Amino acid sequence: MPALSVNGYNLYATTQTNEPVPIYAGKTLWYYFTVEQNGSVTFQIQPSSDNYVNHGLTSAYLTVWTGTNLGQLTLVAQNRMVTTNRDVNPYLFPAALTFLAHPYTSYFLRVDAVSAPGEFVLLRTFEPSAPNDNLNEALS
Repeated sequence: MPALSVNGYNLYATTQTNEPVPIYAGKTLWYYFTVEQNGSVTFQIQPSSDNYVNHGLTSAYLTVWTGTNLGQLTLVAQNRMVTTNRDVNPYLFPAALTFLAHPYTSYFLRVDAVSAPGEFVLLRTFEPSAPNDNLNEALS
């Protein structure tokens, strides 16, 4: 799986009927991907701004799902973390999300704005697992 960089903008994005919860601003965009071997996939979101829009997405809620249709998705990973400073915000949303992906599984990444929508750059990297990473795969 090659590294990937995608420009996105979710100002006019909406939430679909039956879209899985939780949802924050409801400005959701979806991306589809598979991997050909076990490994760690990392998505990182960065605010972007050009001279025309000049509004970068500063905080995003990233979720990864498996399934075959919108009504039957299963949450695999998310970048939402509980914080102890509930006076400010009960959750933190780190800019990166890493999870273990399995070969030939269909994954869907959802990007939602935590507050105001905006323009962003989505980066994807992949680190394959070692072929003998588990005891049952020991090399002789």
